[in-house]
Amino acid sequence: MALYPVIDLPSKPANRWIEYNDAESRGTRAQKLGSLERFINALLDLPQPVWMEWAIDFCLQLEQKNLNLPIRSPLFERVLFPSLQQAMHSRAPGSFRLLAVLFSKLHNSKTCLNGIPEELRSPEMLLREELRWHPDDMKAGLQLVDLLARYASHTLHELPTGVLYGMDGASILQCDELISFIDDFRETAIRFGVLDTYKELIADGTFHYNAYRTYLQSGDYSAGYSGFLRKLKQ
Repeated sequence: MALYPVIDLPSKPANRWIEYNDAESRGTRAQKLGSLERFINALLDLPQPVWMEWAIDFCLQLEQKNLNLPIRSPLFERVLFPSLQQAMHSRAPGSFRLLAVLFSKLHNSKTCLNGIPEELRSPEMLLREELRWHPDDMKAGLQLVDLLARYASHTLHELPTGVLYGMDGASILQCDELISFIDDFRETAIRFGVLDTYKELIADGTFHYNAYRTYLQSGDYSAGYSGFLRKLKQ
């Protein structure tokens, strides 16, 4: 794994970065946090465009899995998020997508989370915003398809007991939402050329969302959804 983002740094922050990488490999927690603090201070002494460019490149390498480092809160809150936030405000290509990649860190920082619009506070909405401004961003498109696939799989993983919506069984109205969701999933997979990869999952979702709605509308729950499915096959 590479230690450095591609963009070169002047000697002081570069040396601090080497020290921090070494501390992450073999140091105590206190040594790790101390060396990280020294690196951040040295980095932020640079002109803002320089350290922000470094931060964006760092995030790109994280996305490509070229770095094997934990993303500690001080680095995210003081360096990475401010850089991505500024890039997001200027709608720079990749900015919303990279925030989606780092959403777990964003979600764990109330201050940072409050720094983006409420309607963008989910990986899905960030990826959709990326595609709104940069519709040809294949990385964002494929990440969105993968996110939709994981949600579809979650809704179906209790079969044949029933279809889930969140952690509970779906209601009739929620089945309607899921039917719209699976249509969007199909269209998104087609748009980014990966329908064949997900066609079985999409077919299962289309069938079960409609069938489960019919089951709920029937009012006869004596045999459960599994019994309802057996009757359909007869």
